[in-house]
Amino acid sequence: MDPVEGRFPFDRRANFDEVPLAVVPGNNYTFETKGSKTATIVQPGGASASKRIGTLVVGCFGDGTLIPPTMIFRGTGERISAVERAAHHEGVTVLWQKKAWMDTPTQLAYAEKVLGPAFAERGLTVKRKDAREGLLFMDNLAAHRHQDFTSWCKKRGVLCWFHSPGDTDVEQVVDAGSLGALIKRRYDRAQDTWLDVEANLVRWEDDALLLSERRTLVTHWVAEAYASLTPSCIIKGFEKTGCLMTADSTNDNKVCVAGVDKYEFASALKASSKSTKGPRASAADAVGSGESEGASSGDEAAPRGIDSDSGDSDDAMDTLAACVLSGKHVQVAAPAVAVMPLAMVGRQVVMKWSTGWALGRLRAANL
Repeated sequence: MDPVEGRFPFDRRANFDEVPLAVVPGNNYTFETKGSKTATIVQPGGASASKRIGTLVVGCFGDGTLIPPTMIFRGTGERISAVERAAHHEGVTVLWQKKAWMDTPTQLAYAEKVLGPAFAERGLTVKRKDAREGLLFMDNLAAHRHQDFTSWCKKRGVLCWFHSPGDTDVEQVVDAGSLGALIKRRYDRAQDTWLDVEANLVRWEDDALLLSERRTLVTHWVAEAYASLTPSCIIKGFEKTGCLMTADSTNDNKVCVAGVDKYEFASALKASSKSTKGPRASAADAVGSGESEGASSGDEAAPRGIDSDSGDSDDAMDTLAACVLSGKHVQVAAPAVAVMPLAMVGRQVVMKWSTGWALGRLRAANL
């Protein structure tokens, strides 16, 4: 493990999220003299321009690198002309879905076409030559959690980490880190530049643009928006949301949780030291501890993937049975809530991750 970046180096921590996109995003306001009885909102390009034309998939890495943009347009794509396909910006991947949503088939297509090459550049492939691992932050969209996608990630050594339901506005880089909003503002700027050309403005105001032309323009404006972003704004998003936390607490002071004024992080090293000196409850082991009642937590023969000296898991396994040490059984009842943290410290714990089961020894408790 890197002494600062920990198990997952910054360049192998990733996040992606879906951002609804209209031809004219967010243009639902106007200015009028105070006291006026009416106010007219003029929508450039016709009323349809304010409706969602597709979904932009925004992805990035903790080192400030952007994952190439992807647009999901409405439809099947079967009757799209070769002329339009050739006109799309070459740097933007275009996918098709009947309602322009991220469903499971679209998610898998995005994985193969976009995430796969991005992970491969960082050594995260099916045929990895070392023990490199990646960490992928996501929200709880059904397509993200689908077993086919999490298995796809697991084969490449990428752990899927899902944010708490309903909390992506404070935890996710693209959302809480304001990256999605920043891209929309840069997208507006690219659109304004295009409208500065008189011929373009005339067609726009006459609502004369075909749907194929609008889709093509969206890909070019998205590409321009991406090109204007700097690594620093991406890194700040990771730092703000805690997705760039370090093993030595270096970045703790950069975490800025929306809506929370005062908070602090307990040092993992201090907590571990305190827990070894303080009292330890002798109640029953925690749920899934893998130790029979009254048994020691010594160095029994370990199953595949388990370090027999430390009891820590090298990789996740598919079944619970594969994680339980020989001669041990899963404890059914958990200790009382009041003594749960101390009762678990020092115990071997089996946990179910999105990528499978894993066994490890709990070293500290957050009291």
